[in-house]
Amino acid sequence: MSTLGYAILGVIAVNGLFSFWQQYRAEQAVTALQKLLPQYVKALRENKIALIPAADLVPGDIIALQEGDNVPADCRLIEAYSLRVNNATVTGESLPQARDALPSGEDETVHSRNVLLAGTSVVSGEGTAVVFATGMHSEFGKIAHLTQTAGDILSPLQKEIVRLSRIVAGLALGLGVLFFVIGQAMGLSFWDNFLFAIGIIVANVPEAYCPR
Repeated sequence: MSTLGYAILGVIAVNGLFSFWQQYRAEQAVTALQKLLPQYVKALRENKIALIPAADLVPGDIIALQEGDNVPADCRLIEAYSLRVNNATVTGESLPQARDALPSGEDETVHSRNVLLAGTSVVSGEGTAVVFATGMHSEFGKIAHLTQTAGDILSPLQKEIVRLSRIVAGLALGLGVLFFVIGQAMGLSFWDNFLFAIGIIVANVPEAYCPR
């Protein structure tokens, strides 16, 4: 019975470490997304281009971008010269996309030819753009928000798994209590009986999944 007790504690410890690792990986994903945004950006201040913290950008600011720059916010081009951007981080497109300052008929902002998205990078050319969305209001920010809250919205399959897991957990608990009562009636010692009941519960509950 002591071996069974140690085994149960081991299972609990492994599950705790696994949950911690999942949470850690989620936080690392958000941190990695944040690193794609530049710390400083060239923006128009007092009629001249100045280097300012990207966090200070607000809608209406005019920024200058050139080859190698990361786009700090969603912005609309007002000037563009042979500009091509890598949108893979937002749209998943594997090839650089051409962008210009001409009017676009696209209904979706992410596909508009005159829009640059936060988190993307300039592959070639240069341009000037006016900021219209920053932080969590940008398309990139919405992705980061989904990464942080992905676990809050369950799919129909996940909901069914939660329901089934709760049923199994209830049945396992009922069996554990039943065997504990039977053991007590047979005159088994309390601790031997208790460990056996716990073993029955642990054996029947899917340890890799914790219902929410």
